[in-house]
Amino acid sequence: MTRYESIGGSYSQTRKPDARITRRIIELLDLPAGSTVADIGAGTGNYSRELQHAGYHMVCVEPSSVMRAQAPLQPQLRWIDASAESIP
Repeated sequence: MTRYESIGGSYSQTRKPDARITRRIIELLDLPAGSTVADIGAGTGNYSRELQHAGYHMVCVEPSSVMRAQAPLQPQLRWIDASAESIP
């Protein structure tokens, strides 16, 4: 069991995206809206959802089934069950 599988059960209750971090990510990406972005280690998808709302197409890569299970269903987010080392 990974660390995130053991702490993941309540992760989305205590972790929320920070608007300052979201703005900084968008600034650093420096990509036009409509671009596809991969969130490696997406967790519950907090920041993926924020970036999707900003106009990006998101691919969420997360190996922990516990973390993925907490992600609200959003058809705009594509999820891949993988770690960074094994991205298909």
